[in-house]
Amino acid sequence: MENLEKMARKVHDAIFHNKEFVLINEKKYPIEKTSKKGLRCVYHDKYFFVEQNPDKESHWAEKAKKGDEITWVLKGNDYIANIHNGKFHDFK
Repeated sequence: MENLEKMARKVHDAIFHNKEFVLINEKKYPIEKTSKKGLRCVYHDKYFFVEQNPDKESHWAEKAKKGDEITWVLKGNDYIANIHNGKFHDFK
């Protein structure tokens, strides 16, 4: 079982390098798009990884509009981590 940071980095790299899937624990997970906004995302067991929506009203959206690469990690409805321009942030 890969740790959260390692999984998040794999997903982040796959999203921002326009890959079709990411390999986690020797299993392929497709890079999908959210139904409403078309944001690239990955569903993995209890985790949901999604790129930052640049159309929101937040400082994170402003960063994404300027070209920053941001991937969020959610567990249920909780934001538990993110990767911002390659730097992992654990919110635990």
